[in-house]
Parts: sequence; C-alpha cells; structure tokens
Amino acid sequence: MTSIVDLRKMVRPLLKRHPNVALVGRTIVLKPVQHTLRAVFIDRSKDDREYHPKFIVDFLLPIKGRTARGWSERLIAKPMGTWNSSAPGDPERMLDKIEKEALPALYGIRTLDEVHEYGLRETPDSPLQNDDYTKMVVALARGNLSAARDVCDRVISRQSPSYHFLPWYYPALIAEDIAMLAAVLNRFEEDSINHLKLAHLWERTAFPIETRP
Repeated sequence: MTSIVDLRKMVRPLLKRHPNVALVGRTIVLKPVQHTLRAVFIDRSKDDREYHPKFIVDFLLPIKGRTARGWSERLIAKPMGTWNSSAPGDPERMLDKIEKEALPALYGIRTLDEVHEYGLRETPDSPLQNDDYTKMVVALARGNLSAARDVCDRVISRQSPSYHFLPWYYPALIAEDIAMLAAVLNRFEEDSINHLKLAHLWERTAFPIETRP
C-alpha cells in the first residue's frame, strides 16, 4: 500500500472512533504530543500490496546510534506483522490489532519516566543501556541531574575515546544552570517536532527540571 490516499481511507474508521489520534503521513500518532512520541507507523514494503505496522515509543530527544531521523528509526519500533491489502479482511484485522493491542498499550505510556522504564524492559540492547550520551540526555530530560553528571564523570574517569561526547552544555550541567538546561531540552524537542512535522499536535509543557521545588 503505497498511496497515502488509500491509507487515509483505510484508517478513517479508527480515527473517527479515537478522536485523540491523528494520521501524519503514514503514522497514527497519539495526541497531544508532549515530551514523548507514541505512535503506530505503517511502513512501506517492496510489494505494493503489503504493509508493516510498527508500534513506536520514543523520546523527542537526540539519541545516538540512529541511522536516520525518520519514523522507522525510533528507540522502540516493534513490528506488528505483515498485512496484505488484497487479502480479504486483512485491512480490517490490522486495524483491529492496532485498536485492541497497540493503542491501549500506548495510552498507558505517558511520561518520560514511563518511556524510560518501557524502553529498558522491551529493548535491552537499546542506547538506553549501552550509549553514554543517550543515558546522559535522557537522565537530564527526566530531571535527574546527578545521574546525568555521573555518566559524564564515568566517561571522563575512563579517559575513553568517547570523552569527546561531552556536550557543549556540560558546564551548565555541572553548575546546575536550570535555565540553560531547560532551554537546551526545549530546543531539542522543538527540533524533533519540526523534523517529524508534528507542530500541529505539539503541546509545549515544562520539563521536570523546570518544575523542581
């Protein structure tokens, strides 16, 4: 299924039943979009009749280790099978699977902490486990400044080749310059929103570090 028009027709019943989801290109996105991305991406196939939906959960942050910034390269992108538009009943069965399995799971993942916990549980080999920069920036986004500094300190103490990963805002992290760190996180999020063309669904909200007592 390569036609966006065909895809829109197919998912229209689901959109009518769920006013809190929207179709952006080939992606069913839960709204409002705040600090996290919760979606089902209906991927292309070499066979025009086939399509491959993926359950997607992610941070709207720069994550190292990605080969692209597109929809299919997300922190968590779990396949949901292969479906054929020419097979009788297949489109309806796919929508039923999305509606009964994917959407309830996505509704239950809202906060930065919940995305982090889900990512650790579902993707043990993800950058959340094995990439220093990812661990640092996610800890920062979650408001855990001490954990973010600890990652940097471990990298420095190892004198590893990845020492250069220390971000330009490292001095602000050490100084606990909340205003600067909040500006960095908001810029990251806005860049991701614009790249994914989600501005019309975006609800700008404060990061945890901005609401610390």
